[in-house]
Amino acid sequence: MTTPWTLAALWQRIAAQQPHQTALIHGDQAWTWAQFDAASAALARTLRRHGVQAGQVVALCLPNIPEHLVSLAAVLRLGATPAQLNPRYRARELDQLHRLLQPAAMIADPVQVPDVATLHARCQPGQEVPIRPLGGHGLLLTSAAPRASSSPPANGPRPPLMIKCTGGTTGTPQAVLWRVADILDNLNAHNPWARHDLSRPLTRMASLTLADARIVVASPLSHGSGLTRAMGALCAGGTVITLPGSSYDPDRVLDTVVQQRADTLAIVGDAYARPLTSALGARLGADLSALRTVTSSGAPWTDQVKTELLALVPHLRLVETLGATEATGLGSSLARLGDVPATGSFDLGRHARVFHADGTPTAVGETGQVAVHRPLPVGLHPHGTLPPHRYVRAYDGRTYLLSGDLVRLQTSRRIALLGREQDCINTGGEKVYAPDVAAVLLAHPHVADAAILAVPDTRLGSTVGGLLQLHAGGRLAQVLGDIRGDLAGYKIPRVVRVVAAIPRTPAGKVDLVRARQLLSDQEASS
Repeated sequence: MTTPWTLAALWQRIAAQQPHQTALIHGDQAWTWAQFDAASAALARTLRRHGVQAGQVVALCLPNIPEHLVSLAAVLRLGATPAQLNPRYRARELDQLHRLLQPAAMIADPVQVPDVATLHARCQPGQEVPIRPLGGHGLLLTSAAPRASSSPPANGPRPPLMIKCTGGTTGTPQAVLWRVADILDNLNAHNPWARHDLSRPLTRMASLTLADARIVVASPLSHGSGLTRAMGALCAGGTVITLPGSSYDPDRVLDTVVQQRADTLAIVGDAYARPLTSALGARLGADLSALRTVTSSGAPWTDQVKTELLALVPHLRLVETLGATEATGLGSSLARLGDVPATGSFDLGRHARVFHADGTPTAVGETGQVAVHRPLPVGLHPHGTLPPHRYVRAYDGRTYLLSGDLVRLQTSRRIALLGREQDCINTGGEKVYAPDVAAVLLAHPHVADAAILAVPDTRLGSTVGGLLQLHAGGRLAQVLGDIRGDLAGYKIPRVVRVVAAIPRTPAGKVDLVRARQLLSDQEASS
């Protein structure tokens, strides 16, 4: 059932019901629900004054600050379409997305996103206006509404939409359109803090049943995972806590969780969990009694790191979800002390199935792509659709969207993630799943981090390449020798480079463009 609510209406209702409760925290500053509501209303009026109309796109290029959520609420309140841009993108990447989106306006942080100035010089925006949505931190609103191609719908108002942009580390980014109603339906079904049914309309006098949710969002709000966690807390009337600073600091994360008595922490796989576990090991007296759940999505979270974290904080629930920009609800995994699923093992989502490339369902033990039949994105902005080969018409009469994630069906409702299609390396006819090789390397005591990817080879077509970050005193020769007992010879990386740190995107995923360059440089010098 489709919800009768919108995010904007729900948040306004919550603000009216509990105006003095805390909605946002950043460092030592806090804002109530009344302040959150008033700031988003004022910013919506500012956008309207500068020509932004319902249905047009507004780009948000903001780090993890409260103003990010205020800006999101303002755009939705106006009836415009928010689009998240990664604030760590450089001018070329921002220009690429700006040309794709053609937004009527952009809200950015000129301090933490300095390349926005370069973008503005190229695009020659109509107006530039400094704004302070919460009275403190300054942002820059640039408007090009009069000549934006993201014009209002010609056939009257359309349902509220949001845009999620793919990362583009393997190619040109895409702007995926989602209905706000579908996002709310998904939150209604899976939000751990939900105390009211959003599928039912609420009478004017009735009250929402709200929760005392307190989440520290360490994962980027510019990505679907972090933003979904934050929206879930806000939709339950809770508090979203963000962290000062431009980079991930595990000690600051722990300090904030302790000081704010957070019940949930959102991170991104091993890239965040490994340094967090190390920081915890150095401060065993930290009071984490209020923290109940650590949740992650967007990058692998290995069973080894989960086990280490649970040994330090035994009462935790570790929740890992599997999804993509264009496909959500693919699967989930719950780890507790003494019960840690294998790396990449997930329970299938309620609306997910596994199919062969020809659209036939896989049997237990077979490999296929995990797909989902709801919710489905509207399409691609501005007027595109996802390619037909991404969809299958299943035996149950439903249309499923193939996620691109290769899995092995272990039982009727449990899968083992093998990786994306691009994670499959064809080396002389042998298939190598890069995550499998990375998992073996990460289990070695000398290896701190690893990335595996294909390297062009004149004889084999491709061969296996690897970037390794070693612990102090770690020896590459010993690592490569030891893993021969666990991997077939063709899976052993033939091109290897030891690096100080694996290049990663803000979401914790391997930056494939930079990683390939490092391995290419290694080949050229060897």
